[in-house]
Amino acid sequence: MSTVSPSTAVQALGTAIFEALDYGIDQSEERQLSPELEAIIVTMTSCVGDDPEAASNGDDEGIEKDQDVDTRCTVSDVIKVHISGD
Repeated sequence: MSTVSPSTAVQALGTAIFEALDYGIDQSEERQLSPELEAIIVTMTSCVGDDPEAASNGDDEGIEKDQDVDTRCTVSDVIKVHISGD
């Protein structure tokens, strides 16, 4: 059984959330997200797992990359960033 780094898990979860929000809508439609939800998803999908090159080379599924985001993160880091931003 292989293990997954926390950053890889957070990135995968962010991608899954983003894709789930688009489930059932036409591909030509774009889901409007609240600024808060979009910021959380951007933070999560900007996390880099075991391969730091994946962040710069990977497809971001239409989510803009934020250069100020630490690329290694855990769920706790995401929560801290967005709770302290209030």
